[in-house]
Amino acid sequence: MSKLYLSGLLVALIAALCVGLAGESHAQKGRSPKGPKMPPGVPKKFPGKASKSFPALNVTDVKPEGEVSLASLLPNGAAQSRLGVTDTHAYRLVEYVAASHAFRFIGYEFATQKQAQFDVKLPKEVKPFTVPPRVAFGGGDVCVVSQQAQVCFVHIKDRKAVVVGDIDSKAPIKESKPVKGGGRGKKGPGEGAGAPPTGGEYRVHGLPGGAYALSMLRNYDSKARKYVSADATLYSALGKAVTLKFDHETYGVPPRGKDAVFGVKGETAVLLVTRPKSAGAFSGEVVLSCLVFDLKTGALKEAQTHPETWGGQDADTFMMAPTGDFFVAQPWGKYDRFVTERGTWKQGYKTDYFDACVGFTPDGGAGVFLGNNTPQRAYLMAVRLADGKDLWRTTVTHDEAMGNGEDEPFTSVGPEAKAVAAHFGIIEGTSAGEARFLFKNQGVEFEPLCMSYDLAGKQLAVMALDRLIVLDAKSRSETHSIALEKPLAKGAQGEFVAFSKTGDKVMACVKGAGVWLFDLTKQALLATMGPLAGDHARPLPDLSAVVFTAPASEGGNLMLQAFGQEKASVHYRAEYEEVQAICLWMDEKGESMLVTERGMGEGNLFLLNKKGEKAESYSVAELEPRVVGDKAVAAFVTKSKNVVLINDISEGGMTLINCTVIEPGKDVPDPVAASFQCTIKLDDLQGRSAYGATAATPYFGAQWQGDDKQCHFACPAGVLSVDIAKSSFVLSAWSRKPVGVVAVHPKSREFFVAGNTGLATYKFK
Repeated sequence: MSKLYLSGLLVALIAALCVGLAGESHAQKGRSPKGPKMPPGVPKKFPGKASKSFPALNVTDVKPEGEVSLASLLPNGAAQSRLGVTDTHAYRLVEYVAASHAFRFIGYEFATQKQAQFDVKLPKEVKPFTVPPRVAFGGGDVCVVSQQAQVCFVHIKDRKAVVVGDIDSKAPIKESKPVKGGGRGKKGPGEGAGAPPTGGEYRVHGLPGGAYALSMLRNYDSKARKYVSADATLYSALGKAVTLKFDHETYGVPPRGKDAVFGVKGETAVLLVTRPKSAGAFSGEVVLSCLVFDLKTGALKEAQTHPETWGGQDADTFMMAPTGDFFVAQPWGKYDRFVTERGTWKQGYKTDYFDACVGFTPDGGAGVFLGNNTPQRAYLMAVRLADGKDLWRTTVTHDEAMGNGEDEPFTSVGPEAKAVAAHFGIIEGTSAGEARFLFKNQGVEFEPLCMSYDLAGKQLAVMALDRLIVLDAKSRSETHSIALEKPLAKGAQGEFVAFSKTGDKVMACVKGAGVWLFDLTKQALLATMGPLAGDHARPLPDLSAVVFTAPASEGGNLMLQAFGQEKASVHYRAEYEEVQAICLWMDEKGESMLVTERGMGEGNLFLLNKKGEKAESYSVAELEPRVVGDKAVAAFVTKSKNVVLINDISEGGMTLINCTVIEPGKDVPDPVAASFQCTIKLDDLQGRSAYGATAATPYFGAQWQGDDKQCHFACPAGVLSVDIAKSSFVLSAWSRKPVGVVAVHPKSREFFVAGNTGLATYKFK
């Protein structure tokens, strides 16, 4: 091969796109101001109107092979917000997956503190969901999910669904937007339930614990000011059904704003209903009745009507315990709400808090209520309904307690009131000055920071803002989820995530935030390290420490820091001031490191042994430093000790991706085995890696595959394939404007993408 010294590639780029390149920094070293020689095949002009010398990057768009979404237990934004809770788990329905006709849940096990997603396949008779599924409050061992009159009982432990009812083609599929009533959404009296929508609509009410659901069509004629509908259907989680027979205009209808409006005990079903005392006056005085039905036949056995009237302004928030023995309501003209025993009308526990009841235990023995405490905090207490005695008492902020109707922040009460699920965490049922949490974390949007396979390509680790997620690479099922103590700031930049050789531990590093070591076997966070005092971080293969580069102003040394070590130690000291020693590659044992010293004005590339001593040097001092280390974003050393470098050189809205291969040896006259490049307009591939200017620039320190003939690197837009034999680049792009991170499989031609909405697999050639 002829002599391939690389010259001052891209000097003073773009001031005019056609300016010739010259080595401006070499004169200070005593060299000719014209710079070193330009190698054959490297153009003397940057691409522009006057030069077409540099080929453009070849981009091939690829389509996903399979997708899976990732979510947090706690809701964020417009996500389905209703959590269910059992004695061992908490869970949330994330979405209906049309492609697989399944419900996707995320669960949290209290004992192991593990989050994991799981799917529940729906029977064929379930109609596809055309509107977001409605999850009933009070979910327990069974989660009640509905679409209009179609009801699904999801048995969480068995991960099976029982479907009852069907879509009524004569009624709207989507519920009307409820009128806000009184309660915790306001600081004063309620606005009233308002007249029901004309034309009818369905609402499915779930019993606490999920053992039963009540499906009912309300149809109100606003002109005649009367109900023209009748009856309701009571379903059991085993799939049985009975029609409760009653006339809506005669007795009224259950409160629409709550799920807990009926009870089942023995062979009896009880329904709480209200109707305006004066026709159409829904915000005035209302008559309250408890309708008692035969559970087998649905016949109305007795209508127990209270002799006094009740407050219509808040009637939509009245509730009934799941046994039907007690209800919670506000009498007309009174400020307090009372727990009232059905039939005897004996009033027990009372509270002055708006919309005070947040739920009942599945057995109906206790309710959880809010009460006024201080201007900043409210009581949250579990009360035994039979005698009004506290089982436990704690406090939450008034802001945490705020919410109305479908936005109620408290979504379920566990058995024996040992846990209360809320939008902001799972509260432990115990007396304390302030609420103690079984699970508390911000409901954050899934934002992936970095991602990697294990060495075998069987697992995939994704570091997100709030947790580490590990997936089975083949099935894409979530196998581990370990939460951070506190979510990271939105927009944080990931340095790396890496598996141990055995695949049972994972280390993750986020720039300016810290380093974490996770034990997958113990499902625990083993160790943490504060923010590194530098960047360009890499883990040692045994995950015992991190190698990083100190800022040039602080010596620019190559540093090594282990867990438990207060300060990092110098692994290699940079030769000059204002120079940075950066580790570009490390072998699988951590015994050899490829290091470049940036900022010297000349190339400087060498191998260090595990003691930090130079073991091999490369003859790159006379070469353009930007293609032999100063702008390197990915590199590796072959078995023959050749160095393959991928360089990103960007200015003025253009990027040149260069591949240079250097042969080993201290005094080799012709060290360049290959050098070629392509160009990219930044506007054509928006997005960037942490140390690159374009979405086609490989991640620094990310997993790669290949050899000195052909190699493949993960980048934000997909996989950058470099064919050294053909001197060509090809980008397999999942997106031209990517938002997310990518990992390339170490053994097969596929890559994973973790974006804001989930994760997908792609194939490349």
